[in-house]
Amino acid sequence: MNVVAFHARSLLAFWGQWAYCLEGGGAALRLAAQSGAVAEVAAALAAGTGRTPLHAAAGAGRAEVVIQLLRAGAAVGARDKDGCTALLHAARAGCLDAVCALAEAGAAVEVAAEDGTTPLMAAAEVGGGGEGEGEGGEGGEGGEGASGAAGDGSGVSSACSGQGKEAGALVTLLCRMGADTEAVDVEGRTALWRAAASCPPEAVPGVVAALLAAGANKEARSKGEGRTPLYAAARGGRLEALRALRAAGADVEAADAHGWRPLHAAAYHHRTDVVRELLAKAEGGGGAPRPAADKNARNAWDETPLHCAASQGAVDAVRLLLAAGADRGARKKPTPGCGGLWLIRCFGGGRGARGGGGGGGGVAGTAPLPAEGLRAGRGGLTPLDVAKPGSGVAALLRSA
Repeated sequence: MNVVAFHARSLLAFWGQWAYCLEGGGAALRLAAQSGAVAEVAAALAAGTGRTPLHAAAGAGRAEVVIQLLRAGAAVGARDKDGCTALLHAARAGCLDAVCALAEAGAAVEVAAEDGTTPLMAAAEVGGGGEGEGEGGEGGEGGEGASGAAGDGSGVSSACSGQGKEAGALVTLLCRMGADTEAVDVEGRTALWRAAASCPPEAVPGVVAALLAAGANKEARSKGEGRTPLYAAARGGRLEALRALRAAGADVEAADAHGWRPLHAAAYHHRTDVVRELLAKAEGGGGAPRPAADKNARNAWDETPLHCAASQGAVDAVRLLLAAGADRGARKKPTPGCGGLWLIRCFGGGRGARGGGGGGGGVAGTAPLPAEGLRAGRGGLTPLDVAKPGSGVAALLRSA
C-alpha cells in the first residue's frame, strides 16, 4: 500500500474529523474517499486548510494514528495554512503520547504558527481554545478574544484531554525539549500569560507550576496594554490562575498602560469571586502572607475600583468593596471626550435626579442635584455620580 493511500485510509478511520481537516469541501472529500480515488483525496485535502492526516490525527488526540502515520513516512514538520505543525495541534489537544511520538520523530518545538502561537502556548491552554483575553481596552474600547489560528479542539480523544496532572506533564515535557517560556505571540503574550487567561481551572495548578518551575516570568507584560498574567486572570475571572500566581508572588498592583490594576479590571467586569480574592490577604510561598490589593488604587483617570464597579452596575463587587472600606467619596476626573455627558450628568435632574429611583433619566442615571454637580465639577465624580442606572448600585452607595 502506498503512503498516500495509507494516509487516506487512516483519515477515514476517524470519520468525525472531516470538518477539522477541511473548511468546506467536505462532500467532495467524502466522495473521493468512498470511491477509492486516492489522488482526489490528496487534492481535496491540499485545497482546504492544508492540514494533512497527521495534523488531523494530532489535533484529535489520536496518538495511535499519529504513530502509524509517522512510521509510514508522514512529514513531521509539515505546516497547515495557519502555520501550525502537527506538534502544535497535539499540544493544543493536550495529548502527551502524541507529543512524545512527534518529539521522537524530530518535531521542532519552537516552530510557531502565523499568529506566533508555539506548541508550549497551545499546551498551556490545554483545551482553552485560545478564548481568553485579547488586548482590547476596558470600557468597550476593544474586544475580547485571542487569535484562533492554532485551534480547533473539536473531537479530541477523551484519552488525551490534557486535563489535570497530564497537562502539567505536557508543559514540563515541552520545556525539557527546549521550549522557550518567554517566547511571545503577535500580541506579546507568553505561555504563562495565555495559561492565566485561558487554561481550564482543573489544569491550572499543574500548568502554572510547570511553567514557573521552568523559569517563566510571572510579570511578563503583553504588547500594547502592558498587562501581566495576573491581570489577565483577574480580568477574565480565572480564579484558580489568580490564586496560583498570587501564591507564587505575582504583583497584585501591577498596572497596565492606563493605570488599571487587577482589582479595577475585576470590579469592572463583574468578577465577584476575583474581587473577593484580591481584597483578602493570601498565603504565599513558605507561608509568608501576601497583602491584599489596594481598594482605593487610582488609574490614569483617578478612578478607583469602586468607580469601575459602580459604572458597570456590578452590585456584588460594590458591596464587597464597601465592606472592605473603599472610599465611596473618592472623586475621578471626567472621562476624556465626554464633557457634554458630564454636564448632563451633573445638571440633568429630571427622572434621573436623586429620589427618582435611579431609573430612566440622565445618561448615567441618578443624576446629582445642582449643588452636588457643582462640587463634582470642582473635584470630579464620585462612584455615586457614575453609578449605572437601574442596577441598584446608587441605592447601595447611599445606604453605605
